[in-house]
Amino acid sequence: DVLGRHESLRTIYPDVDGVGYQQVLPVDEVVPDLTPVPVAESDLIARATEIVGTGFDVTTQVPFRARLFAVTETGTAAEHVLVLVVHHIAADGFSMGPLTRDIVSAYA
Repeated sequence: DVLGRHESLRTIYPDVDGVGYQQVLPVDEVVPDLTPVPVAESDLIARATEIVGTGFDVTTQVPFRARLFAVTETGTAAEHVLVLVVHHIAADGFSMGPLTRDIVSAYA
């Protein structure tokens, strides 16, 4: 739903003969894998930092990534944490408000 309404999240910027252009991908080509990944609460910040700290190659990759962590306490999932990273080519301070509202609504 969110990807369908926010084309910037599914736009790549390939280079053809030295000229860059925008290519909006179909929604079904960019759906993130949101299979919950178990993580201990003590490891959550390190795992989120890995996701946030990885760069983007917007010539071949969409400018966002997502990971859903199932935070575990003594072997049982207590809560989930959704980590989203959006490249500044796709979102800025102004557009993060509507994007965040759409994500929260879709997540709920």
